[in-house]
Amino acid sequence: MAKLVGTFFHSHGGTTSLPPELWVERRNNRPIRADVPNESLDTNRAKAYRTHEGFRVLREKISELRTDVLVVFSDDQLECFDFNNYPAFAVYVGSKFRKSPREPNLSMIGRHADPGHEFDGCPELATEVLTGVMSRGFDPAFCMDMPKPDRGLAGGIIRSAEELTDFTLPIVPIMMNLYFAPQVTGMRSYQFGQAVREVIDASPSDMRIAVVASGGLWHTPGM
Repeated sequence: MAKLVGTFFHSHGGTTSLPPELWVERRNNRPIRADVPNESLDTNRAKAYRTHEGFRVLREKISELRTDVLVVFSDDQLECFDFNNYPAFAVYVGSKFRKSPREPNLSMIGRHADPGHEFDGCPELATEVLTGVMSRGFDPAFCMDMPKPDRGLAGGIIRSAEELTDFTLPIVPIMMNLYFAPQVTGMRSYQFGQAVREVIDASPSDMRIAVVASGGLWHTPGM
Protein backbone atom coordinates (compact mmCIF):
# COMPACT_ATOMS: atom_id res chain seq x y z
CA MET A 1 0.00 0.00 0.00
CA ALA A 2 1.06 3.59 -0.56
CA LYS A 3 2.29 5.56 2.43
CA LEU A 4 1.84 9.26 3.18
CA VAL A 5 5.26 10.13 4.61
CA GLY A 6 4.79 13.82 5.32
CA THR A 7 3.02 17.11 4.61
CA PHE A 8 4.88 20.35 3.92
CA PHE A 9 3.80 23.97 3.54
CA HIS A 10 5.54 27.08 2.28
CA SER A 11 4.93 30.51 0.84
CA HIS A 12 5.62 31.27 -2.80
CA GLY A 13 5.12 35.01 -2.31
CA GLY A 14 7.25 37.18 -4.58
CA THR A 15 9.86 38.00 -1.95
CA THR A 16 10.79 34.32 -1.59
CA SER A 17 12.65 34.56 -4.90
CA LEU A 18 13.46 38.28 -4.90
CA PRO A 19 16.78 39.63 -3.55
CA PRO A 20 16.13 41.49 -0.27
CA GLU A 21 17.67 44.61 -1.79
CA LEU A 22 14.52 44.87 -3.93
CA TRP A 23 11.90 44.18 -1.25
CA VAL A 24 11.14 47.79 -0.33
CA GLU A 25 10.74 48.76 -3.99
CA ARG A 26 8.34 45.84 -4.54
CA ARG A 27 6.36 46.67 -1.42
CA ASN A 28 6.01 50.34 -2.28
CA ASN A 29 4.44 49.40 -5.62
CA ARG A 30 1.50 47.79 -3.78
CA PRO A 31 -1.22 49.09 -1.47
CA ILE A 32 0.30 49.20 1.99
CA ARG A 33 -0.85 50.05 5.50
CA ALA A 34 0.40 53.40 6.69
CA ASP A 35 1.03 52.01 10.19
CA VAL A 36 3.43 49.32 8.92
CA PRO A 37 6.74 51.00 7.98
CA ASN A 38 9.32 49.64 5.57
CA GLU A 39 11.96 47.51 7.25
CA SER A 40 15.69 48.05 7.01
CA LEU A 41 17.89 46.28 4.48
CA ASP A 42 19.61 44.37 7.30
CA THR A 43 16.24 43.14 8.56
CA ASN A 44 15.18 42.09 5.08
CA ARG A 45 18.46 40.28 4.46
CA ALA A 46 17.99 38.36 7.72
CA LYS A 47 14.45 37.41 6.69
CA ALA A 48 15.62 36.28 3.25
CA TYR A 49 18.26 34.10 4.90
CA ARG A 50 15.67 32.49 7.19
CA THR A 51 13.34 31.93 4.24
CA HIS A 52 15.92 30.00 2.24
CA GLU A 53 17.15 28.12 5.28
CA GLY A 54 13.53 27.04 5.70
CA PHE A 55 13.43 25.81 2.11
CA ARG A 56 16.65 23.85 2.76
CA VAL A 57 15.13 22.17 5.84
CA LEU A 58 12.01 21.15 3.90
CA ARG A 59 14.06 19.92 0.93
CA GLU A 60 16.33 17.80 3.12
CA LYS A 61 13.41 16.36 5.08
CA ILE A 62 11.62 15.31 1.88
CA SER A 63 14.83 13.59 0.77
CA GLU A 64 15.39 11.92 4.16
CA LEU A 65 11.87 10.45 3.97
CA ARG A 66 12.84 8.64 0.73
CA THR A 67 9.91 10.29 -1.03
CA ASP A 68 8.96 8.74 -4.37
CA VAL A 69 6.48 11.39 -5.51
CA LEU A 70 5.10 14.76 -4.39
CA VAL A 71 1.47 15.79 -4.61
CA VAL A 72 1.63 19.59 -4.86
CA PHE A 73 -1.31 21.93 -4.29
CA SER A 74 -1.11 25.55 -5.39
CA ASP A 75 -3.10 28.30 -7.04
CA ASP A 76 -3.20 29.13 -10.73
CA GLN A 77 -2.75 32.81 -11.56
CA LEU A 78 -3.76 32.77 -15.23
CA GLU A 79 -0.84 30.53 -16.19
CA CYS A 80 -2.98 27.56 -17.21
CA PHE A 81 -6.53 28.91 -17.05
CA ASP A 82 -8.41 32.10 -17.81
CA PHE A 83 -11.96 33.38 -17.67
CA ASN A 84 -12.98 31.28 -20.62
CA ASN A 85 -12.54 28.30 -18.29
CA TYR A 86 -11.48 28.64 -14.64
CA PRO A 87 -11.97 25.40 -12.70
CA ALA A 88 -12.08 25.31 -8.93
CA PHE A 89 -9.74 22.28 -8.93
CA ALA A 90 -7.66 20.78 -11.72
CA VAL A 91 -5.45 17.68 -11.58
CA TYR A 92 -2.51 17.44 -13.99
CA VAL A 93 -2.26 13.83 -15.19
CA GLY A 94 0.41 14.26 -17.88
CA SER A 95 3.84 12.65 -17.81
CA LYS A 96 5.75 15.95 -18.18
CA PHE A 97 5.12 19.61 -17.38
CA ARG A 98 7.22 22.70 -17.96
CA LYS A 99 8.24 25.96 -16.41
CA SER A 100 7.45 29.12 -18.34
CA PRO A 101 9.93 29.61 -21.20
CA ARG A 102 10.04 33.34 -20.53
CA GLU A 103 13.25 34.87 -19.22
CA PRO A 104 12.79 36.59 -15.82
CA ASN A 105 12.87 40.38 -15.92
CA LEU A 106 14.24 40.74 -12.37
CA SER A 107 17.18 39.38 -10.43
CA MET A 108 16.33 36.27 -8.41
CA ILE A 109 17.68 34.34 -5.45
CA GLY A 110 17.06 30.73 -4.43
CA ARG A 111 16.89 27.64 -6.59
CA HIS A 112 15.58 28.14 -10.11
CA ALA A 113 15.38 25.81 -13.08
CA ASP A 114 16.14 27.24 -16.51
CA PRO A 115 13.24 28.79 -18.42
CA GLY A 116 11.24 26.04 -20.13
CA HIS A 117 12.68 23.32 -17.87
CA GLU A 118 10.69 20.07 -18.02
CA PHE A 119 9.67 18.30 -14.81
CA ASP A 120 8.32 14.76 -14.42
CA GLY A 121 4.69 14.15 -13.65
CA CYS A 122 3.31 10.92 -12.22
CA PRO A 123 0.36 9.81 -14.40
CA GLU A 124 -0.29 6.65 -12.37
CA LEU A 125 -0.86 8.43 -9.07
CA ALA A 126 -2.45 11.47 -10.72
CA THR A 127 -5.09 9.28 -12.36
CA GLU A 128 -5.75 7.55 -9.04
CA VAL A 129 -6.23 10.94 -7.39
CA LEU A 130 -8.51 12.19 -10.16
CA THR A 131 -10.79 9.15 -10.25
CA GLY A 132 -10.60 8.71 -6.50
CA VAL A 133 -11.82 12.20 -5.62
CA MET A 134 -14.54 11.89 -8.26
CA SER A 135 -15.86 8.83 -6.45
CA ARG A 136 -15.86 10.93 -3.27
CA GLY A 137 -18.10 13.72 -4.52
CA PHE A 138 -15.69 16.04 -6.37
CA ASP A 139 -15.62 16.86 -10.08
CA PRO A 140 -12.23 18.44 -10.84
CA ALA A 141 -10.98 19.37 -14.26
CA PHE A 142 -7.94 17.51 -15.55
CA CYS A 143 -5.07 18.29 -17.93
CA MET A 144 -3.19 15.69 -19.97
CA ASP A 145 -0.85 18.31 -21.42
CA MET A 146 0.14 21.93 -20.89
CA PRO A 147 -2.94 24.17 -21.26
CA LYS A 148 -0.78 27.18 -22.20
CA PRO A 149 2.75 26.06 -23.15
CA ASP A 150 3.88 29.67 -23.58
CA ARG A 151 3.10 30.39 -19.92
CA GLY A 152 4.22 27.16 -18.27
CA LEU A 153 2.44 25.41 -15.42
CA ALA A 154 1.18 27.34 -12.38
CA GLY A 155 4.05 29.26 -10.82
CA GLY A 156 3.32 27.99 -7.31
CA ILE A 157 3.74 24.39 -8.49
CA ILE A 158 7.02 25.30 -10.16
CA ARG A 159 8.34 27.05 -7.03
CA SER A 160 7.71 23.90 -4.97
CA ALA A 161 9.47 21.78 -7.61
CA GLU A 162 12.44 24.14 -7.62
CA GLU A 163 12.89 24.73 -3.90
CA LEU A 164 11.93 21.31 -2.50
CA THR A 165 13.37 18.82 -5.01
CA ASP A 166 16.45 18.03 -7.06
CA PHE A 167 14.34 18.76 -10.19
CA THR A 168 13.90 15.01 -10.89
CA LEU A 169 11.33 13.96 -8.27
CA PRO A 170 7.95 13.15 -9.93
CA ILE A 171 5.12 15.52 -9.05
CA VAL A 172 1.32 15.40 -9.23
CA PRO A 173 0.23 19.05 -9.65
CA ILE A 174 -3.18 20.02 -8.27
CA MET A 175 -4.15 23.55 -9.20
CA MET A 176 -6.86 25.52 -7.43
CA ASN A 177 -8.64 28.80 -8.05
CA LEU A 178 -7.64 30.74 -4.94
CA TYR A 179 -7.09 34.06 -6.67
CA PHE A 180 -10.23 35.16 -8.50
CA ALA A 181 -13.77 35.34 -7.12
CA PRO A 182 -15.60 33.11 -6.61
CA GLN A 183 -12.69 31.24 -5.04
CA VAL A 184 -12.76 27.79 -3.50
CA THR A 185 -13.85 28.10 0.13
CA GLY A 186 -11.71 27.03 3.05
CA MET A 187 -14.19 24.30 3.95
CA ARG A 188 -14.27 22.91 0.40
CA SER A 189 -10.46 22.95 0.31
CA TYR A 190 -10.36 21.03 3.59
CA GLN A 191 -12.84 18.47 2.28
CA PHE A 192 -10.88 18.08 -0.95
CA GLY A 193 -7.71 17.48 1.06
CA GLN A 194 -9.49 14.80 3.08
CA ALA A 195 -10.54 13.10 -0.15
CA VAL A 196 -6.97 13.14 -1.50
CA ARG A 197 -5.73 11.64 1.77
CA GLU A 198 -8.28 8.84 1.48
CA VAL A 199 -7.14 8.15 -2.09
CA ILE A 200 -3.50 7.95 -1.00
CA ASP A 201 -4.34 5.61 1.88
CA ALA A 202 -6.33 3.35 -0.48
CA SER A 203 -3.71 3.25 -3.24
CA PRO A 204 -2.42 -0.27 -3.93
CA SER A 205 0.99 1.08 -5.04
CA ASP A 206 4.07 0.95 -2.83
CA MET A 207 4.88 4.63 -3.38
CA ARG A 208 6.09 6.86 -0.57
CA ILE A 209 4.10 10.05 -1.08
CA ALA A 210 4.61 13.52 0.38
CA VAL A 211 2.07 16.32 0.05
CA VAL A 212 3.10 19.96 -0.41
CA ALA A 213 0.94 23.08 -0.41
CA SER A 214 2.16 26.55 -1.30
CA GLY A 215 0.48 29.92 -1.36
CA GLY A 216 1.00 33.57 -0.59
CA LEU A 217 0.19 33.08 3.12
CA TRP A 218 -0.23 36.85 3.17
CA HIS A 219 0.23 39.76 0.80
CA THR A 220 -1.49 42.85 2.17
CA PRO A 221 -2.88 42.08 5.66
CA GLY A 222 -5.79 44.25 6.67
CA MET A 223 -6.54 45.36 3.10
